[in-house]
Formats: sequence, C-alpha cells, structure tokens
Amino acid sequence: MTENTKVTTVLLNGSWDFALDPERRGIPEKWYLKKLSDQVHLPGTTDSNGKGTGPEKENYRNLNRRNSYMGQAWYQKKIWIPDSFLGKHITLFLERCLWDTMLWVDDGFVGSGESLAAPHVFDLTDRAAPGEHVLTLMVDNSNLGDETAEEADTSGYRDLSSGFSRRRKRNCGGHHTAFLMSTNWNGVTGAMELRAQEPVRLEKADIYPTKELDALRIRLKIANQTGCEEEGELHFELKDELGSCLLSGEKKLPVTKAEVQYGSFFLELPEGMTQWSEFTPVLYHMEFVFRAGKRESHFTAAFGLRYLEIEDNHILLNGHRVFLRGTVENCTFPLTFAPPCDRASWDRIFKTAADYGLNHFRFHSFCPPEAAFDAADRAGFLLQIELGGSSCPDKPEEEEDSLFLRRELERILYCYGGHPSFGMLSMGNEQLVALHQPKMLEEHQKMLNEKVDYARKLDPRHLYTCTSHPCTRESNSDYFVSAWTMKGWDAARAGKMTGNRDFYLNAIMWGGPDPLDTCIYCTQPPTLAYDYDQGLTGADRPFICHEAGQWEVFPDVREIPRFCGVLEAGNLKLIREDLEKKGMLALVPEFVRASGKLSLMLYRDEIETMLKSRKLSGFQLLDLTDYPGQGTSTVGLLDAFWNSKGLVLPEEFRRSCSSLTMLLRSKKRVYTAGEVWKGEAYCANYRPSGIAADWRYTVNIGWNTLAEGGGSAEVLPGEVNCLGEFVFTMPERKEAYQLKITLELLGTGTENSWDFWVYPQKEAKEDKNGCSQIITQLDESAEKRLREGEGLLLLPEKVPDSLPGVFTTVFWNPQMKKQTGTFGICCNPTIPALRGFPNEGYTQWQWWDILGSSQVMNLDNMPVTPQIRVIDSYMSNRKLGLLFEAAVEKGRLLVCSAGLQGSLEDRPASRWLKNCLLRYLMSGSFCPQERLTMEQLKRYFKPLEKGGGLPYEQ
Repeated sequence: MTENTKVTTVLLNGSWDFALDPERRGIPEKWYLKKLSDQVHLPGTTDSNGKGTGPEKENYRNLNRRNSYMGQAWYQKKIWIPDSFLGKHITLFLERCLWDTMLWVDDGFVGSGESLAAPHVFDLTDRAAPGEHVLTLMVDNSNLGDETAEEADTSGYRDLSSGFSRRRKRNCGGHHTAFLMSTNWNGVTGAMELRAQEPVRLEKADIYPTKELDALRIRLKIANQTGCEEEGELHFELKDELGSCLLSGEKKLPVTKAEVQYGSFFLELPEGMTQWSEFTPVLYHMEFVFRAGKRESHFTAAFGLRYLEIEDNHILLNGHRVFLRGTVENCTFPLTFAPPCDRASWDRIFKTAADYGLNHFRFHSFCPPEAAFDAADRAGFLLQIELGGSSCPDKPEEEEDSLFLRRELERILYCYGGHPSFGMLSMGNEQLVALHQPKMLEEHQKMLNEKVDYARKLDPRHLYTCTSHPCTRESNSDYFVSAWTMKGWDAARAGKMTGNRDFYLNAIMWGGPDPLDTCIYCTQPPTLAYDYDQGLTGADRPFICHEAGQWEVFPDVREIPRFCGVLEAGNLKLIREDLEKKGMLALVPEFVRASGKLSLMLYRDEIETMLKSRKLSGFQLLDLTDYPGQGTSTVGLLDAFWNSKGLVLPEEFRRSCSSLTMLLRSKKRVYTAGEVWKGEAYCANYRPSGIAADWRYTVNIGWNTLAEGGGSAEVLPGEVNCLGEFVFTMPERKEAYQLKITLELLGTGTENSWDFWVYPQKEAKEDKNGCSQIITQLDESAEKRLREGEGLLLLPEKVPDSLPGVFTTVFWNPQMKKQTGTFGICCNPTIPALRGFPNEGYTQWQWWDILGSSQVMNLDNMPVTPQIRVIDSYMSNRKLGLLFEAAVEKGRLLVCSAGLQGSLEDRPASRWLKNCLLRYLMSGSFCPQERLTMEQLKRYFKPLEKGGGLPYEQ
C-alpha cells in the first residue's frame, strides 16, 4: 500500500445523472453539453442500478444478468472546486472502470482511459478553476467499436470463454471480461474522488529490500508542474505497525525543471526487524515528508521485508523454500458482478482460504484491485497476477493488442508492485492451440519472452513466467505453471501424448484426450505410492501444477436464493425445474453430499500427491470455490460466495494441506485379510525452521487399536522428510472391515489419517451355495423360476442403453468435453443388501474395481428405486443405478450391473459385494416392496442387436 497522506480530496460518491447509449450517438450529438435525464448511484454499475436492455436468457452455461448491458453509458455530475484547490495539481481518480472511458469538464474534452487493472486518472488542473463545473464521463464496456459480439467458438481446444469476434478492437480482456463469464459490467466500482496536490511533490516511493534483508533501496519519483528549479529536502521515518519509529533521517533533493525526475538511496536497517511471510505477515511503513520551497507533500509506503528468488529449481522466500498451496480466483463475485474494492471483503476471502491451508492465489487473466493486495499483505499470501489477452491463442498477437498489454503491464507494476503479496506475474493464460502450429508457437513464445524481459527491467521484485501452462522449453520464465512436465511439452508437440504419467502434473491427461478415459483414478488401482518427481527429472526451473483438481460437485439448487444481487442463477433454476419435473428434487441434498465427498476425496489425494513430490514447488487448485461460469462448474468445496458446503471442516482439510503435513506411502488401498501392509511415514515441512519431534502411527479398526509405533525424527525445513517404515499384518476375519491409519507429529498438533478396506480371502461356504441363484440373462428358465417363486440375483452380461461406469465425479463440467457425466454413487449404507460391505453411502476407494467394471442402468422407464444410485449429469437427470430389487410374479429379483460376473479372484471388493448380495438374497430380509411385471422386465432387458452397452452421448 502506498498513499499520499496529505492530499486534499473531494469524494464524488452518490447520485449521478445518467443515460444509456446503445446506438453510440452520445459523442457525435455532444451529450456532454446537455443534462442527462436518468440517475444512478456511483460507485456502481449499470447492473447494480437496474439499468440495461433487460435480463439475459437463462442457460446452463452460466449465471445470467438481471439487467444486461454492453455498450456506451454516460455519467454526469455537478462538482464544486473549492478555493483551496487554486494553484494545486488537480486530478480525477476513478478506480475500476471497465474499460474504455472518456471525460469532459463542461464543454472541454479532458482525455481517455483504457485500463482494466489500474485507476483511470485524469488531469484537471487546467480545466478546474474554483467554482462549479460539470463532469461528464462516458464508459464503454463493449470493446467492439461499432461491431457486434459473436458467439464464442467452442471447437477444439478453445474454451467457452475466449474466441472473441475477429472484428473486435482488442482481444485483451482475459476471462473476466468475456461474455460467458458474466463479468463484463459497465461503470465505476471503486474510489471516485477529486485530488488536489502540490505542483512540486513526492509522487511515489518504491521500496526494494536487498537479498540479505539488511538494507533497502528506496527509489523516489519527484513531480514538478511549475517548470522551476527548487531546493528540496526529504525527511523520512521508518515505523513499525504500532507506529514506533525505528529510524529516521534527512536528505537534500534538488528539484530540476523536469516534470518528472527520479532519485534513489540505500538505507541500512536496524537489527531485529521481522521478515514478511505467511507465518509473520508483518508490514513496516516508510513515512516521507518532502519540502520544496514553501510546499510540503507527504507520502507513506507500506512494505514487507521479503525477497523472492530461484535456487536449485525451487522458489525461495527470504532464503527459505516455499511450497505454494494455491487456488484460482476467476473473478467470481455473483452479488456485485465486479471484484470488491473494500478491504473487508478481501479480508474474508483470504481468511477463509488460510483456514483451508492455502497461502497462494492465482488471479486468472486479471489483476485484482488495491484492496485485495492490502488484504493479502496482512494475510501473508503470495499472489500470481496475470495479464489479460486471449486464452489459447490461435494466431499471433496483433500490434494494437500488444501495445495495450504492454501498457497494462506497466500500470500493474507501477500501481501494485510494492506490495509484498505481489509475488509473481504471468503474461497470460495457456498456449494450447499454438501447440499444433510450430511457426505460430515460435512467434508467440518470442513475444512472451520479450514481455518477461521488459517486466524484469521495470520491477525486479517479482518472479515472472511467460504464460500459465506453456508448451515449450524455449522460455526465459523464472518458473513454470504447467499441467505438463517438460517431457510432456515435447511429447505434445510431437503428437505423442499418451498415458505416460511422466508427462503430467495432475491426475488427468490435461489438454489431451477425453479426461476421464485417461485419468489416473480411472485407469490405475488406488495407491498412495505415487508422486511427480520422476516426471520432473531434468527440469531446470521450479514447476507449479496448473489448475489441479476440477472435480465437480452436483450443483446445489438450494443456493438459488443466495443469488440475490445483479446476477440470477438461471442455470440452477433450469436444473431445479428439470429435477422437479422428473421427481428427483428431494434427492438434491443426497446428491450434493455424495458427489461432494467424492470430490473432496479426490482433491485431498491430488494435494497429498503433490506435497509428496520433492521437485514440485506448488499447485493452483481449480478450485476451492465454485465457478458458475463456463458451463456451471461447481467444482468447489465452498460455494461461489466462499461459504462452506458442509463437506469438510477447515481444520480437517488442513490435515492434507498445510505448511506441515503428515503423508503416507503404501501400494494399495484395498487388501485381503492376512496380507502384510507395508508403508512409509513422511512429513512435508515448509516452515522456516526444522522440528525435532517424535512421530507416531496408530492402526485402528473402529475403536480398537490393531498396531501402533513410531520414533524420533529431525524434520528438516523445505523437505519431504521420510520418518520411517512400518509393517503390520491384516488380521484374518470372516467379515470385511475398514481400517484407519493415523500419523501424528507429537507436540505440533499435526496429524493425518487414511482409510483402507480389507476383505476375507474366501466366501463363506453357505454363501457359495447361493451361486445357483445367480443368472446372467432373463431367459425362459429365469422366467419360469420367478413364476415359481424363487429368489434370483441377475448379473446381466449386457445392459441395453447403459452408460460405462466411472469411478470419479465429473471433470470441470459435463458440457466441456464428452464424458460420461456422472457424479459417483449415492446409497443408504445400511440397506440389507449392503450389510457386511463397509461403505459410507458414496464413492470411496473400495468401489474402484466395482465401478470400473460396471454398466450403469438407465431406469427412467422402470418403476423401481435404485438401491445403489449413480448420480447423473445435471444436463439429463436420468434415474441411473447399479442395483435394484423387485417382486416379479411370485418370485423376487435382485439386479446388479456392477460387473460381478466371471473370476473375481483378484478383485476382493467385487468378490465380497457379490457375496453380500447372495447372503441378502438367501436371507429372510429379501422382501422387495416394489413390483415389476414380466413384460416390463423383458422389455427392459431386450436383446441388443450389436451387443454391449451404448456409449454416453451429450
């Protein structure tokens, strides 16, 4: 935070005259000469004032504006310039305009502004004599000249938010101004004030801590609007947060005739000052008083004592290795349509993120307002800011775009560069399309490299990267944010992307084939042994995982009333209407909980895998919160308002995501009784100092302790420390059981735990006898047995119109890529059919083999209730299931499509599920309450002409 502390200001908040100008007539008709007929309140937007061309049509892709408007809008206000402003330098300061502005004072044109990130500041000195004046401001959020926006291109790699019309003026807005993101507002949302300053003044002071953190380089900017030389004197004081003076001094600073001059000096620091970090987010203040003749100006620069650098492919903060535990902020503010400009809102956001163990934010293709930096400074977060521009560009950047982005880069560094939280800057989002155009990729990369070089010269306090998710090594980036390793970039450019895990830095083949077909959670049995170090071998710079996670939770339509601001949850309303029409609305709480617990499980495993990776420097989740744009991507453990969904307590989540995290390695999640469990305990320590402590492991079956032990360890900082190996034998039992291993680092409050599932080696003899009741097709023999009153278990070899079973929930959202679109299973864990099969009513690791071998039944036309329900895509909301039961004729039928046929010798969970179903079938509890006719059954299990289940089609 930097500020002029002795500036006279006149606030312009309040009522302004107003007019919409959709036909762009205001400039040629000189609307600045007439009184505008409508009124609005500023700071605000056309949306917040209820002005526009009407509501947007509801759709599944995103929220819809209650008052949509894109184009020119005019704002007008009478102002009074006090006599005290005479002889001063007068400016109009407008924070957060989107994005082109033009200003008139009375009948005179003052100038224009264009920034999406920085305040629009207009010099009124020559036009604002004391007395009454009329300010007229035109804001244009269309960025389309006289052309019309076209629908975004959704083909190929291009996502739903990019692809602006080729007739646009500039393709530089990034995601947060794109139409499908619902954030392209018109207005002014931050501070609005007239400022009067001395014509000779200290304009700015930048603080540069040295690497040793024992001195500061202070760079001064002196403004002089008089054209005269002056004798200048600078007095400064260094103060702590309590206002105590730590040192002071004075310097002579002669003022030349130049309008702007620069100077700098070094200042040695007193001992005992606190270094800034997530653990000690301490700020200091340099207070300056600059005197030139009889004029006096004041300036305060807040700073944190911190230094960022790269060493041995790691990111160091103050000489200590950091691991960035981040999330992506997509400019999602459903109530206001625009990022807040008040500190309190951002304090809440960073406090919530810290509660969940995070220390880092990536601002996706935008720069937040000053208040966000202020809040992050005090919360100890490191921020990655990102220039706008096109995502996944498919052609070289046009000259006008490049010039705008260069100016925007200058403005971002000038306005916010002094914040200790401003740690990193990326020149844009993703290079995917250029991957297949070698010449264009080369040109694009050259342009990005030039931006990085330019930024380093402007401000060396930050780390810079060419783009978030690049496709080439030919980069001068300080670090990489990527979903692929360097090996992956090479393979992608050669067209050889495969399932080789050395190519990827997250669970899916990001940017490759259909995500779930190649996802590690769908293709490899559950394991705790994996990390990304092998893939990062040979990397020559730090890597941060790009957009990890993206595991969607079923949209909670109960949130609709919360969208009571300028955006309406039309997408959720459409989902709710369809669920209600199909009689499934009451199931929403179960769907949200079951899919949410699965999402949480996958997020947690991804985070722990990344924390185990010694060669990785961090991750950026997509996302801790929901993203209601780009296809209704409810991927958050929190909703779009940063409220909990009730899936996990913050302290529970921090067990897997913290600066000090206990980790476990073992080969499997599912075991057979009598097997030997073998694994290793680890502790990832990214705190500034080491910890000498005892560690302990405990193995529990329910409340009973099976094994325990541990040892002493020196837990080094900046390391993934191996604490030791431990072994125990799974006890022989006749029933399956769930086992929990807990690791603790004693005296630190740090612990973590993992669940495992153990199944008997063989079925009980009496259960084997029930095998004669298993059928695989509904043939004449089966019909006869049902008519005679038998109980049968149907394990169909082929299910007509079925969906392939998938272990995970939806990736990002079901509209983005062709995927099965299911959200995991949902069931009552205590139903008789699952008695003896340990489960909690949603997808956990023991279901991996079962779901991966299943055919999901579409039961829309069957009057039965699935006992194991598969949650369908919110785009179709079908009644899907793996298990149902019904009375048929005099008989009883249990139907399971979970792939329990054939040899199950190496599939203990499937084997035991089949065993539990048989026991239920043979028990007196098997009394189905729902009834089917034989004709209904035969019609459902009609023979397939070509065999096999049908693939899912969107």
